[in-house]
Amino acid sequence: MFWTDYGDNPKIERATLAGQERTAIITSNITITRLEYPNDVVVDYSSNRIYWVDAGPDVVGTADLQGHYIKISEQIKNSQLHAMALYDDTLYISDVETNAKSIIVIDKESLKEIKRFTSSVIESRDILGITMLHESRQPPGKPDKLSHLIHSILFSVPDYMYNSSCSYLVRFLDIIHQNHSLVSNT
Repeated sequence: MFWTDYGDNPKIERATLAGQERTAIITSNITITRLEYPNDVVVDYSSNRIYWVDAGPDVVGTADLQGHYIKISEQIKNSQLHAMALYDDTLYISDVETNAKSIIVIDKESLKEIKRFTSSVIESRDILGITMLHESRQPPGKPDKLSHLIHSILFSVPDYMYNSSCSYLVRFLDIIHQNHSLVSNT
């Protein structure tokens, strides 16, 4: 497991699921990271890398699972990065900046911004957590039938079922679903 700590000594740590072999793999002592306020971390099982958001300098970082081969994005302007999710080659990051609440879409290889999703739903709320449910987001092993079922249901809801009383999750998925160039309907 991996987690962030933005206390007196900001770091990203990892340990076994039993809590053993705890080690800090990214620390504020490593100059390249500029680690100040790491808010979230995700694991990319397909490339054996982690990605994190740092709300201090407003950057996205990536490293291998041991904390090596670090790459940091340019500053993402006019933002306060908070939470992130990974799907395929794309990172979805919540921006809770007061005047620019949005979901920022980042290419995971280049760490460059592709697009920002904004709507009245997003602008009226702080999105403090974001999750992508898909079988590709599960570690190798036995497929998780529930995740596949949830993904199938969420991305196959007919257009006529969306209305002003929809949940924020379904309305957000509708925003993404309408942009077929970013999300595959598999």
